[in-house]
Amino acid sequence: MQARLLLKYQHDVKIILVALLYYLTAHLGYFLSFEGTSALPMWPPSGISFALLILLGRSAWPGITIGSLLSTILAYWYNRDLFPHELITISLCIATGSTLESLAGNYLVNHWIKDLYPFTATKNAFRFLFVTLCMSIISAAVGTISLYFNGIIPGSNFINTLFSWWQGNVVGVLVFTPFILSCTRKITFTLSLVKKIELAVFVFNILLISFLLQVDSLNNTMVHALPFLLLPVLLWLAFRFELLISITGVLIVSLISIFYTINNQGPFVLTDTSNSLLLLQIFIGVVSISTVVL
Repeated sequence: MQARLLLKYQHDVKIILVALLYYLTAHLGYFLSFEGTSALPMWPPSGISFALLILLGRSAWPGITIGSLLSTILAYWYNRDLFPHELITISLCIATGSTLESLAGNYLVNHWIKDLYPFTATKNAFRFLFVTLCMSIISAAVGTISLYFNGIIPGSNFINTLFSWWQGNVVGVLVFTPFILSCTRKITFTLSLVKKIELAVFVFNILLISFLLQVDSLNNTMVHALPFLLLPVLLWLAFRFELLISITGVLIVSLISIFYTINNQGPFVLTDTSNSLLLLQIFIGVVSISTVVL
């Protein structure tokens, strides 16, 4: 009886799971936004929903629509300048764009890459990158157009909003989609003596960088040099370990970088918020692309 019930409601469970994860990760995206702006360095739901659609099948797409609707309503609920019908229109448009984005990406993975885990071959990894760049345009364009026609953004800010939205989606997919897909793979950890030594060296390098950041005479220089010091460490993880370990390192570094930057600390802080956002996204994009390709 329980097995029959599980089979009967399996599709509904998938949709609820996707909607719930989309909504929860949207909270993470809003938490990591720059204060006083709508700029989001990373939009995790783009990567989460894309990965879940690859794993669960395209029939789970209503979960993306539901999760996007709820998260968008949450974001604009306290905007006193919006009438109820405008809030509904914007939410529906953004939800439609988010759903079409993941469906388009899933279609390209199935019919062009033809590999649900496209990180084992360099050619497929580059194709995944191209798919990410293309699919992210859809929700960014639909969302930006809906905000413009409802008076949320002026025409002078249209291109900047579109570009920023697209960047956030791209970063979210590049970081979270490989992470989720890697988590579903069967991985056997074998810590040989060489691996243990490498891990010890890795920990030592992190501790050394942390120590140098505390030296007053080197603090200012070390802060600006930090991205260059972290890059070879992350690339070394990509060369020597499974994708799950290396992309986890990228995820942790990305979240920490965003947290410090939105609090006006770290090497990515510039005088202009948009420039800080761009520099931060370029760094995350470079390390995530390098990790996935290697």
